[in-house]
Amino acid sequence: SAPDDPHNSMIDTIRTIEGLGARVTAASVDVADADQVNMWLDRHVREGGRPVRGIVHAAGSVNDQLLINMTEADFTEVMAPKIRGTRVLHNAFRGYDLDFFVMFGSAGSVLAAPGQGNYAAANAFLDAFAHYRQAEGLPALTIGWGPWSVGMVEELKLEKRYAQRGIELITPAVGIRILDRLINQKAASVIAIGADWMQARRVGFGGKLPPMFSELGVEEASPDHVGSDSSMRELISAMPEEDRLDAVASHVRQIVAAVFELPVAEVGLDDSLDDIGLDSMMAMDFRLRINAAFAIDVPLLELLRGVSVTSLAVHILDDLHLAGDDAPEPLGQRSERTSAGGDVDTLLEQLSEAELREMLAELERQPSGPDTGGAQWPLQGQ
Repeated sequence: SAPDDPHNSMIDTIRTIEGLGARVTAASVDVADADQVNMWLDRHVREGGRPVRGIVHAAGSVNDQLLINMTEADFTEVMAPKIRGTRVLHNAFRGYDLDFFVMFGSAGSVLAAPGQGNYAAANAFLDAFAHYRQAEGLPALTIGWGPWSVGMVEELKLEKRYAQRGIELITPAVGIRILDRLINQKAASVIAIGADWMQARRVGFGGKLPPMFSELGVEEASPDHVGSDSSMRELISAMPEEDRLDAVASHVRQIVAAVFELPVAEVGLDDSLDDIGLDSMMAMDFRLRINAAFAIDVPLLELLRGVSVTSLAVHILDDLHLAGDDAPEPLGQRSERTSAGGDVDTLLEQLSEAELREMLAELERQPSGPDTGGAQWPLQGQ
């Protein structure tokens, strides 16, 4: 084979392990297929294989996309190795005296991961299953790993993206030390992730860490350390009304350039973000940055409907409700709109799941409408 063939390194590692007195056996088995696993185990025992004393279940699969676009098959594909595979191993080795039963999960089970609803659910199952096995008196540990420096991150060139979010990559050497430290502890599930939490909060969590991180001791940024994003609302509010739109558009343009990794000069004010290459995953990142910058809540679907820098700036400026803008809506009109909103809620409750999916898909396909001045966001939340 070629000198740079990655299999060479794997072979060298196996030989090193065997040199320590271990025996390595490779087998191609679908861990989610009970028949295949049981056939391998029967053959292993029949051929005098060494007793199995521990399990490390590290299989996994990803298929990232927004929930509104996922099919049942998309969920099943990602669930299979984690859920069905875990249950297959649990049943196959129930009668064995195991020293450990380690499941490789993901920090994505507790941290928001755009487009990974299926993956998060699959890994949350591993967290729960570890508690179930321990309650049965069986060894179990789920490690919710942060991103590793090898494998998928390396193949998809995601190193820079994680660095921007303040998330540290786990090297194989560090991962082995973490596993060695945790494997004999009594905790059922542990999250193993390193980060610059100040940066992660600012970039990846819209300015605020989830409550589960409240005991990390991450202090709130002092005014001297608050970035320009945090003060955008105050800066814009202090400007003359005629200058505000240009200021908002300029900042949105910078965020677009950062997300797409383009020079600011290449981002046209009237270019559709779809034409630049915005997809659902990038839209999630873009939404977090916009919301953190202007302290508002831009619906994801709005970004997926063909907005430009200028049209988005108009909506943002309207949503800020700065002093000097149009007078507040009369109470009577607000009541009418609230009543209409109630009618919409009633209508939505009467729709079937298929009809709701079709409606959401249609909203995503619709082009951006004309500038409506004081129009509200068409949908709130995700």
